[in-house]
Amino acid sequence: MDGEKELGLSVIERAYLDACGYSNNYDRKQARNFLMGINKLWEKSLRAWCDVAGINPEKVMKKSRELWG
Repeated sequence: MDGEKELGLSVIERAYLDACGYSNNYDRKQARNFLMGINKLWEKSLRAWCDVAGINPEKVMKKSRELWG
């Protein structure tokens, strides 16, 4: 795995951990907003990181909305 892809996966993983409650309330809410693509800004950012990581942002958003939406 190249460094860029690894970085992208690490960003998504950190957001997931924060969204699951391994951080304070503010960070947890922001991580969930990011993973759900709650608005255009968050969605654009998520799509960019998913592109770097080589994963499908639609699947990330769908699963996140099932968990926290």
